Amino acid sequence: MRNLLEKFRNYEEKLNKSDKTIKVYVKEVNYFLDKYNLNSIESLKIMEEKDFWSKWLEDMTNKYQPNTIVKKKTALSVFSDFLIFQDIISTNKVKQLQNVKNDNKKIEVYSTNDKERILDLLNEKCNRETQRKIDQKVNVMYKAIFHIFFNLALRNEEVTNIRINDINWETGSMYVRCKGHKGEISHKSKMNKETLSIVKEWLEVRNNIISNEDYLFISPLSKKQISTDAIRKQMRLLQQELNIEGDLMIHSIRHTRISELVAKGADIKKISMFAHHSSQKTTERFYCHDTEEMLDELCEL
Repeated sequence: MRNLLEKFRNYEEKLNKSDKTIKVYVKEVNYFLDKYNLNSIESLKIMEEKDFWSKWLEDMTNKYQPNTIVKKKTALSVFSDFLIFQDIISTNKVKQLQNVKNDNKKIEVYSTNDKERILDLLNEKCNRETQRKIDQKVNVMYKAIFHIFFNLALRNEEVTNIRINDINWETGSMYVRCKGHKGEISHKSKMNKETLSIVKEWLEVRNNIISNEDYLFISPLSKKQISTDAIRKQMRLLQQELNIEGDLMIHSIRHTRISELVAKGADIKKISMFAHHSSQKTTERFYCHDTEEMLDELCEL
């Protein structure tokens, strides 16, 4: 099976899939093969059985959120296409599974108190005395990163892809390389004065790090572009230190900021532009739900 997975990897590379996408596909396929003990070419024939996939979907639905199931389903569908190409199976049953994505799911947001605690902790870390200067640099970097998250509601990948020259350091205006645009500039945002000041603090630190990278956020250790995984790890550490429970994650900060704007009564069209949504309908579908503030306002009309 190891040889088959290597062929699968090479097959996807020839289709010009990104390294990140291929890594996700291989990881999900590996998990799938191990879970169902599919350790031979002959055992893969079970993937042609409709009942097998009905049971798989039921199993996944009991364990995972819809978006996670969609990710797994996509990887296995791609793998099935590869197996058809290899004449191992004859049909892709994964494509026949019902769509499990739930566009009306409840989004998770940080409370105002937890948001303030996170930002206070980041500030405190920057003021702590540390034995290693490198730790101080890391703390300043993450303070800047999370202030951008909470101010601009950017996605993780969008923050890691910010270049120094993407920012107007006088006004705080910033070009954004949004999801789905292959790293090219696609939209524009603007930091508030507080965030701009904090990011400038990091820029001063960053300018003393010798690196060939033009990314704004580079690891003081490797001197390379900071990874999305490193930021996720930092988020988990912050939540552990503050005892913040639940399924909150980096993307929850984006939900938090956009939900704040909706609750404050900002114009939906402007919010959609701010969030770089492909359509205003996306903003309305995910964020324009009843809140206590809205109900209180309606009661007074």
